[in-house]
Amino acid sequence: MRARVSPETMSRDPKPKIGVSGCLLGEAVRYDGTDKRDDLICSGLSSRFELIPVCPEVGAGLGVPRPPVRLVGDPGHILALGLEDPGLDVTRALESFSRAWLCQSRGICGFILKSRSPSCGLRDTPVFDKTGHIRAEGPGIFAGMLMAHDGLLPVEDETGIRDPARGGSFLARVEIYNAWQHLCAADVTPRRLAAFHQRQARLLARLSPRDRRKIGDLLARAGEKPAMEVAECYMEQIMSALKKPRT
Repeated sequence: MRARVSPETMSRDPKPKIGVSGCLLGEAVRYDGTDKRDDLICSGLSSRFELIPVCPEVGAGLGVPRPPVRLVGDPGHILALGLEDPGLDVTRALESFSRAWLCQSRGICGFILKSRSPSCGLRDTPVFDKTGHIRAEGPGIFAGMLMAHDGLLPVEDETGIRDPARGGSFLARVEIYNAWQHLCAADVTPRRLAAFHQRQARLLARLSPRDRRKIGDLLARAGEKPAMEVAECYMEQIMSALKKPRT
């Protein structure tokens, strides 16, 4: 599900907005009162994007400093519990903040998450069993809800931003997602979708010939289905293709 953005909101935004885990922007919001400032993000991206700091754990009212937490359970039932006090369960607090933030956020075109965080980890947060052994890795509480809320939203962590291929893919997806939000702020028609496709020629040059043909075939049949249905399928194909390594 994606939040609709009004034309008025889009016209007021001079830079695309990227949400960023607050600690990566130098905010001292970690459990021990420190930060994880990333100069590449802070200095390298701030001229092109408006960086919006978000710390789910502080937003959930857990405070700084606070008892450290970790993810415990299995893929079907994961809890955020205290590392030193397993009786401390902050799962509902994190979920409540995440739902509220997702409902209120507008115009976000991407998100850079803190790796291995119990709230913000993208894919590598350890999930422990009750005996303290790592049984799996996965997204943090906030990150999982963010991706479920909008499967097209570009997301990456700070380790991916430093990687030329992953970082380049992320920025390309942010750029096209920003343009997509402008398109969706108005009524989507086959003609507008075709014009959108032409304007994205530079970004679409990153795609493989096979993916470009597949997307072109979809647009050629655009009149056979409702315009918004075609547009949604079009963006799903583009975002999926942009995630693939360039060859």
